[in-house]
Amino acid sequence: MDFDEHIAVMGQAYARVAIWSDLFEGIVEAYDGLLEVAGYEQYIPVICLIEGVVEILLLFLLVSSFDVTLADLAYMSIGVCVVFFIGNVCFVTYKKWMRPYMHGMIGTVALKNRTALCVMIKTAAPLSVGALLANGEWEILTIFAAALGPAEVATWAILGSIWDIFEASTEGIGDAAEVRCAHHLGKGNPEMAKTSSYKSILFATSLSVIVTSIFFILGDFFPAWFTTDPILQRMLRDLVPLVGIGNVTMTFGMVSWALVGAQGRYALA
Repeated sequence: MDFDEHIAVMGQAYARVAIWSDLFEGIVEAYDGLLEVAGYEQYIPVICLIEGVVEILLLFLLVSSFDVTLADLAYMSIGVCVVFFIGNVCFVTYKKWMRPYMHGMIGTVALKNRTALCVMIKTAAPLSVGALLANGEWEILTIFAAALGPAEVATWAILGSIWDIFEASTEGIGDAAEVRCAHHLGKGNPEMAKTSSYKSILFATSLSVIVTSIFFILGDFFPAWFTTDPILQRMLRDLVPLVGIGNVTMTFGMVSWALVGAQGRYALA
């Protein structure tokens, strides 16, 4: 990618640690997903918010007070994630929230239930492919950006952080809409499911328009929050209109994708 050897070494050292952080986050998300479907979806955002605030404060403290490397920050991120996960498991165990499901989770051999296993595989396989396409798209485009030069790669990486914020808001609305649609369908009320789906898409799209408007207003200012390089700032400003329009279309598509999945049509989604 035309970076010098020092930057390449720092990136390699960080990646060796960060990959384990991403792996552990997958375990945490799976556990949090169980709590969400068990009816504790309001608890998960609270614990995630607290974890995020603690990690940001520790990051600020380390960067401002000590001479740390990117690898040190990755170790810190893993440490915070592990501590909060252990605390989360202990708290859930104390509240006995998972007790009704423990026998099915650890007291039975799931592989013997071929029907349930086949349903899970048929559900998980298309969802995994869809998630890979949705989340891996940006990383694949980074490879093409590398052909343009190191400045383009840096700009694309910064823009990826902003895009993650947009994706997070979309994911939350999509999850909520999915739950409501599946709830009405489970009660045998397809008309209410249809109405709920349309309202969810309208609400999500309207919210994305508002967020994009704010993004456009701050378009001339936010590049300075991420970099002091005037070239990168100019390139970021040039990409603001495209990202804003992409946010609106992405929101509509991702919420629709979640609603199609709520109907059990995971292969189509």
